[in-house]
Amino acid sequence: MESLDCGIIMRVLSQKMNNRKINYSLLSKYGFNKTKEEYIFEKNILENQFKVIIYVKNNELLSQIIDLDTNDEYLLCDVENIKGEFVGTVKTAYEEIINCVIDNCTDNDIFKSIKSKKVIKYD
Repeated sequence: MESLDCGIIMRVLSQKMNNRKINYSLLSKYGFNKTKEEYIFEKNILENQFKVIIYVKNNELLSQIIDLDTNDEYLLCDVENIKGEFVGTVKTAYEEIINCVIDNCTDNDIFKSIKSKKVIKYD
């Protein structure tokens, strides 16, 4: 998790990127809006009870989920071993959005060495 200066906590999604890299040309097509410093994607879920926000900034994917009734961040999605049908439903919907963004806005990046990338580029 990463905390911004204004106290907002965001989930860093690097562990979910697993040999993938952000394809910036796909972000706008998927619905991301470009600001001065980042790309932002917002989607309401579960009958507008929550809003998922995904940020792309400095080649990093970050996310948060907001409870629209209270306008507070819903942190229970990040609590391990939490039980409960409602939390499970929210967490599943949140993860589905994250996985869709990764599937639609990133490319495979399994070759990490500079030499490998040069060979691929030559092709």
